[in-house]
Amino acid sequence: MESLRSVDVFGRLGGEEFAAVLPDTNLEKAAQVATRLCSMIEEMTLAETEALFEMSTGEQVDRDNLKVTVSVGVAECDESCRNIDVLLDHADRAMYSVKYTGRNRISVWK
Repeated sequence: MESLRSVDVFGRLGGEEFAAVLPDTNLEKAAQVATRLCSMIEEMTLAETEALFEMSTGEQVDRDNLKVTVSVGVAECDESCRNIDVLLDHADRAMYSVKYTGRNRISVWK
């Protein structure tokens, strides 16, 4: 993903879940990155969206009904974060709060 820095790590966790680790980034900056990511994905061309969908699901695309958006949970590794599993759990909880209240947005775990 070209909008990330060389020190950032982006990868697929499984299914339709991805994670980005942004070292030396505070919660505010991480939320800005997440917001930019939402906008970039929503504005993707049909060819880019089709490739992303097929890569993540392995299924063919119904071109007439294709619109890809993302719900993003943002969490910071602070003193309450004992390990990476806790960090991912916080981000996951934030992401699901977005899915339940209206998609294509970000939510920050506080």
